[in-house]
Amino acid sequence: MASPTVLDSNFGNYTIRGIEEIVFPPAVSWLPSTPAWKLLGMVLFVLIIIFLFKAAKTWRRNEYRRNAVRRIAEMRANVRSIEDGYWQQLSELPAVMKITALHAYPRELIASLSGQSWLDFLNESSGGHEFNESAADILAKLAYKPHAHQPFSLNDAENLLDVCDYWIRQHQAPIGVTAVD
Repeated sequence: MASPTVLDSNFGNYTIRGIEEIVFPPAVSWLPSTPAWKLLGMVLFVLIIIFLFKAAKTWRRNEYRRNAVRRIAEMRANVRSIEDGYWQQLSELPAVMKITALHAYPRELIASLSGQSWLDFLNESSGGHEFNESAADILAKLAYKPHAHQPFSLNDAENLLDVCDYWIRQHQAPIGVTAVD
């Protein structure tokens, strides 16, 4: 077997002969090195966990809103796709509104409301007066005569869907009234 070749001392670039390699210092640790930073890190970690827990709880608590908004979007699509008999697509709108209110407010407060007191409640709980006479009249007709021919326009129907969608998204329980979990 042949012996390894030994290179001459003049081999290679003679201009870099005698230059030493740069030695890098050890890497700096990203972990906190003092107790105060460790404490701050733990506090931030706990705050993030609390925030995520509350966000998940709020998301779960608002599932009834998402379901109602989804149902109204389905009604809106059906109303726009059907030129004649669009009012029949809205027949369950009063029930959707009542069920949504029953999820957010105590049954004792909501179950007995009807007519003008129901509309007053809807206006007060959304913080505005979205349920004007036209929307209130259509909602009442849909509640008490859902399958009869309703004399309102397609524009009025879409307006009512907008108002109901706004109420579902924006309603707030007054102070002292607790939502049902």
